[in-house]
Amino acid sequence: MSLSPARPDGPTTAVRGRAAPAPSCAVELMSQTIRCGHDRVMSQTIQLHRESTP
Repeated sequence: MSLSPARPDGPTTAVRGRAAPAPSCAVELMSQTIRCGHDRVMSQTIQLHRESTP
C-alpha cells in the first residue's frame, strides 16, 4: 500500500462513484469519512516529513 497525497483522485473517486446512487445522507457520511481519512494521511505525511528533515 503506497501513500500518495499528491494524487487524491485515486481511492476518493472510487468511493464517490460507488456512493453516487445512494441517498444524500449516505453521500454526506461518505464525504465525512473521506475527509477524516484524508486529514489522517496528511498529518502522517507531515509528521514523516518533519522526521526526515534535519
